[in-house]
Amino acid sequence: MERTHRLEDDSCGYGGALTQMAKNNLVDQWSSRQMIAILERQEINTLLPQPLPEIPIAHKTGSLDDTLNDVGIVYGAEPYVIAVMTTDLPTLSAGRRFIRKISRLAYNRLEAFAKLRLGGDADASAPSDNADSTSGGDTPVWQTAPANPAPAPEPTSTP
Repeated sequence: MERTHRLEDDSCGYGGALTQMAKNNLVDQWSSRQMIAILERQEINTLLPQPLPEIPIAHKTGSLDDTLNDVGIVYGAEPYVIAVMTTDLPTLSAGRRFIRKISRLAYNRLEAFAKLRLGGDADASAPSDNADSTSGGDTPVWQTAPANPAPAPEPTSTP
């Protein structure tokens, strides 16, 4: 039986893999940290990171024809995983605007929720959800510092 490609399968798959990576459970702790360090050096930062303050984000973009995606781990007050995938876009600019809006909305809401969880006032400094204020060319706007990689695992002897 032929399997049809479904976009939601990919977002769940990537989200699940990134969640395990963020918990240092994807393969092992050392491998997870190495993968995060690679993702933190992403050079195309015009989608998920663009509407956010300069905080660390480990992410991977992807595009093909009328499809534009970005998935990542955002290190806000409480780190979270986000996967935004689009297809059948009228223009790639529409996809960029959509991904930025979702990124900003998720960040604002999850930051407010984190403040409530920590006993603070969620409304005191809630930024706007408007991600359209960026003009939006495809020029990288910032780079994150590489993560400190975990030490390599100790070699094990085999009996």
